[in-house]
Order: sequence, then structure tokens, then C-alpha cells
Amino acid sequence: MTIAAPATTERPILFSGEMVRAILEGRKTQTRRVVVPTQSKPRVAPLRMEPWIIDGEQQEDDYGAPAWAGFHPEYWGEAKWFTCPYGQPGDRLWVRETWRPCAVPQCSDTAICVEYRESDYCKLGHLSTLNRTGWRPSIFMPRWASRITLEITGVRVERVRDISHADALAEGVADADEGSNLIKGSYAITNFANLWYTINSKRGYGWDSNPYVWVVEFKKV
Repeated sequence: MTIAAPATTERPILFSGEMVRAILEGRKTQTRRVVVPTQSKPRVAPLRMEPWIIDGEQQEDDYGAPAWAGFHPEYWGEAKWFTCPYGQPGDRLWVRETWRPCAVPQCSDTAICVEYRESDYCKLGHLSTLNRTGWRPSIFMPRWASRITLEITGVRVERVRDISHADALAEGVADADEGSNLIKGSYAITNFANLWYTINSKRGYGWDSNPYVWVVEFKKV
């Protein structure tokens, strides 16, 4: 089977403002993204997702990416091939975040400079303007405007509710009761579950549905 090669080893990825701050502060080194089903009906993730193993070895596509098997929830004899759309270890991700063309006076003669909603400074390091309007959605950020590049260090598949306490912390959430500054040591998974719900429930992948997810580990470069 032939799977098309990615055009480049760099891919864009969207993060919320909260998660951008967590990356910049070094608190976020993982992200979980739903394994999107390929079949149109029913529109649910496969009921079983596992490495595609033949003769004890995980199979790869034509370009060396590890392949996973997703078994159709209604037709157990059929499976779909999956490879992580975000890449594999060694590939890079450039972060898209909320931004706008730079209005800092020192950058008035600079053709390519931007300000970031989650930063007090523009791309060239000058203090941002006080005007907080005119922000552009992250989806429209071009590559040249991105300030954060991540290198993938690991990829695996698991159910979202299988997340461990350590991994919840690596997702960048606080380990404290909401509204409290006291570190409690047992709230990270709850806080991650709440974050997951706000982002994914409207798409049909809420915490209770426990979908399969790509676990992408990364480091900032």
C-alpha cells in the first residue's frame, strides 16, 4: 500500500493562547489530537486502534512513518491504515497563534514584523503597543510570522482518558484546584479533562466518548 509523502517535514499546528503561554514557559511538552476517522458513517473514531504489526515488527509507510491500524466499529474484518498527520520524531511543527501586523513605532520601516496576543513584545523584541484590537485568527498566521518551532520527539496512540498524572502536567495544565494558587498535587487530570471538553465536545469527541488520540511529544527549538 502506498501512502502519499508529506511535502515537507515542517507542518503548522494550532494552539490556544493558554497553551502558547505554557509552551513559552516550558510547561507544555505534549499535545493530544483526535485520531480522525476516515469512514463517513458512522462518524466515530475506530473502536480499536493498535500498531500494525506483521512478524513482530510495526509496519511503516513508503516514507518510514510508523503505521497504525484502526478497526471499523461495524465491520471488524476491515481496518484502515493511519499514520500520524502531525509527523514523526525528528519532524518539526511551527505554531500558529493569534497575531496582527506590527504597529510598534520602531518597526514602522520593517516589512515583516508581527505582534502576538500572548506576548508583551513583538517579533523583533520591542514592547508591544497598548492598542489591543485588530487581532487576526491563528488559522491565518503565515509561516514567516510564527515565532515558535517544535521538534517532535515521540508519537503514540492511546485513549484520551488513559492519560497519566505526569502526562497531564506535560500537557501544560495546572496541578491545583481551579481558582486556587495552592498546588494540590491531584488536579492535573481533572484540569486537562475540562480543557479537553471545552475544545472537543462540540466536535463529538468529548471526554466521556474517550476517543483515540495521537500523543505528540515535542521540544521547543
